[in-house]
Amino acid sequence: MILEKYIMLFMHFQKCINEDITTSIEEISGILFCTPRNSKSVLKKLVNLRWINWISGMGRGNKSKLIFLEQPYNLIMKKCMELIKQGEVKSARNLINDYSDMYTGLASEFNSWVDTLFGYNVEISGNKKLDILRLKIEIAPIAIQLDPIDATLRSDRHILKQISDTLLQYNSTTKQFEPRIAFFWEYNEVKQSLYMYLNKGIKFHNGRTLTSKDVVYTINRFKNSINNAYRWMLEDLESVQAIDDYILEFNLKKINQLFLSILCDEHLSILPCPTGKNIEDKMGKFLIGTGPFKIAKNDGDILILEANNTYFRGRAFLDRIELWSVKDNFNSVNDSNEMTYDLYPKQIINNLECNDFKQIDYLEKSTQYLSINLNKNGPFQNLFFRKAFKSILNTSNMIKELEGERYEVAKGFIFSDNSKEKTLDCDCIKQLLNKSNYRGEIINLYTYDHGLDHVEDANWIQKECKKFGVVINVKFLSSEELMKIEIINKADIIHDSSTINESLEISYLDILLSDTSFIKHHLDSNLKNKLDDKIIQLYKSDQETERIEFLKNIEEEILKHDNVIPLYRSQINLQSHNSIQNVFINAFGWIDFYKVWFKKKSML
Repeated sequence: MILEKYIMLFMHFQKCINEDITTSIEEISGILFCTPRNSKSVLKKLVNLRWINWISGMGRGNKSKLIFLEQPYNLIMKKCMELIKQGEVKSARNLINDYSDMYTGLASEFNSWVDTLFGYNVEISGNKKLDILRLKIEIAPIAIQLDPIDATLRSDRHILKQISDTLLQYNSTTKQFEPRIAFFWEYNEVKQSLYMYLNKGIKFHNGRTLTSKDVVYTINRFKNSINNAYRWMLEDLESVQAIDDYILEFNLKKINQLFLSILCDEHLSILPCPTGKNIEDKMGKFLIGTGPFKIAKNDGDILILEANNTYFRGRAFLDRIELWSVKDNFNSVNDSNEMTYDLYPKQIINNLECNDFKQIDYLEKSTQYLSINLNKNGPFQNLFFRKAFKSILNTSNMIKELEGERYEVAKGFIFSDNSKEKTLDCDCIKQLLNKSNYRGEIINLYTYDHGLDHVEDANWIQKECKKFGVVINVKFLSSEELMKIEIINKADIIHDSSTINESLEISYLDILLSDTSFIKHHLDSNLKNKLDDKIIQLYKSDQETERIEFLKNIEEEILKHDNVIPLYRSQINLQSHNSIQNVFINAFGWIDFYKVWFKKKSML
């Protein structure tokens, strides 16, 4: 890199800018570790960049003159800014790291500049005005895996919904199914065959028109995928076939009253049937969907989404979304959530009137919890120890001490009551520990290495347990590592957060049945069999109220064994300016990029 060559020369001579330096091509070659010919090429480039003046010595033995015109510090800053604007976050980060020891304050100044980029910006590219939203993400890498079958993290699932569509959408407010790719559907009399009609003219991001064969491909791909953690969703589907280009027939093995809800899930986002030009092994990183945004860049450090101009439900207001992974990069997100909600750059916020802001409070449906491994030998096999451990964790105290976005004690995953949290005093806890015959065995607690809430919760649990002589060893792992079966089976406890989206029923079944569920792997066989019987009954019921009762029974059965410990729910507090329209927090803890738009200040 030419900048590196310039810095090598500058540091060697240790001179100020605009100061004459007497040297020679031979000396330059020695400094740069290259031939005289290459040295002349480097010097020519530096002259053209106007970083140096070079006056060649005339005649044999005459020295040449070198004059530096730019401070390396400024050139490094300028280069990093250029890289950032090109979306090369990793390259900019590496360049800053290379020279931060040499130049004190370089990293700090650069981080301050980067902060001014986040939020909503109007920028000019060529002759076009672009509405851009940049957000910080506390995950590294960010959204590298977007294959619908493999999307597990809330961040991945949210982004998946921005770039793809499902056949239907469930509206949790009206409790009705709404059209998406399909506009009409009906069952036969015995409710084991479902006929579905697709909207015509829907385009994938690659320009291809969506037809029934794409739906058939997506469904069969999902059913036949060997490592599909969510295969339970289509276990009752016998077959799907295209009647014509826009009509489908789904045949069920038995009645499943949740089948329409399943078709709404983002794991069943419709994908294009492969052709000679569609390489499936790239699907996860550069997923092609029909959604309001399409992927422009995805390298783990930055994800860039661009508006789909031909989106069948209407084009989004935002032209581009940029999600930057700041974990171990420029600076750290200090929120417990996966993303920050600064929708305006800091310099703009400072110039806005305080009374132009409003606060949006959103109580998350998701629950932070602990999953206790009942399939591993150790102290947790003893019911007295499980009860003692649960009593040690006074969640009300956790919320008070750790604060942040922690808001209310959770009594369960989807059901709560107003009863006071039941706690035991120290003497009762010690009696339970004595009955359990616990002898100081080390207990391994595993959780994610991203998100401040996981770190703080785990350390707090370790501290509280130590007061009673219970030894907790905390391990922070990446999401990829934590979801490995051997790690799940090795853990005594896993700290996680449940995800409750639009469909309460599907969300709960996801917790119980998906291979990515820690609870599923930690339940003992007797309890698992009991729950399986209840789930079979749930599928048969055509009354939502009755299905909810089944879920209540399932939750009561799980909680009374003390192998799942709900902790708390968080409340997100979003400072929203009046110019930001249609901003709300969804079930994944994110804002819906498709719906948000910005009103000009002069029109407020």
